[in-house]
Amino acid sequence: MMLHERWRTTFGGEGASDLGFTPFNLEVDWRFVEWAIKSGLAEKAGLPYTNSRATWDSPEDKHMVHYRDPLEAIKALLRDPALAKHIVYKLKHIFTDATKEKRVYNEMWTSSWWEETQAKLPEGSCVAPVIIATDKTQLTQFSGGQQAYPVYLTLGNIPHAI
Repeated sequence: MMLHERWRTTFGGEGASDLGFTPFNLEVDWRFVEWAIKSGLAEKAGLPYTNSRATWDSPEDKHMVHYRDPLEAIKALLRDPALAKHIVYKLKHIFTDATKEKRVYNEMWTSSWWEETQAKLPEGSCVAPVIIATDKTQLTQFSGGQQAYPVYLTLGNIPHAI
């Protein structure tokens, strides 16, 4: 019997599962890995859980989640008077010179994808690609080294320089 199977039989029973301890099925598994990381045993034993990126929050930990409806955020971008004159609604072909031999692809609306997608839409419609990204950021030094993971939303119709 494999060690993992013995562990599950001894401590978890057949098919046991504790919700909230992802990526583990049981709280006891989660607690063991947490202890192994903090004690340094995980690194010494060559376990894959050896750095802070592999640690998980305890199910008892509380987190502040700020939420904004994505559709409302998109509407706000489209209604913003400061952006109105910059938003692009149709394909643009940009070339390197007057010979028009080489196209420039520097914004979403200069791409072949935009042209192909626009052709599939009903008359009077336009492409409005939603771009969603996230990036870890360090909060102030006064926050005790805490980090945040903001989610950014924009439209492909807005020039990247804005």
